[in-house]
Amino acid sequence: MKHTRHAEKRMQQRAISDEVTQRIVAEGVAVSASGGATYFRIPEEVCKAQSEYLRKEARLWEQAAGKAVLIGGEAIITVMHRDKKLFQK
Repeated sequence: MKHTRHAEKRMQQRAISDEVTQRIVAEGVAVSASGGATYFRIPEEVCKAQSEYLRKEARLWEQAAGKAVLIGGEAIITVMHRDKKLFQK
């Protein structure tokens, strides 16, 4: 989406990146504004909930690094810290 000079100036003054503005437009709640414009915002509680979810996801990815699960049929047989020899051919 293109920006007006006014928007570019305000983004710079307020340290709001283009990535942030794109996220707000993509995920935000739209409200009609004067002159036929549309106002977008993401409620703070939604931002906090999403941030907490992503922190938990990041922790899971970090905890899964270097681990392996051995499955036979429909059952987990064992779990381990991955042994590189196990995966070499």
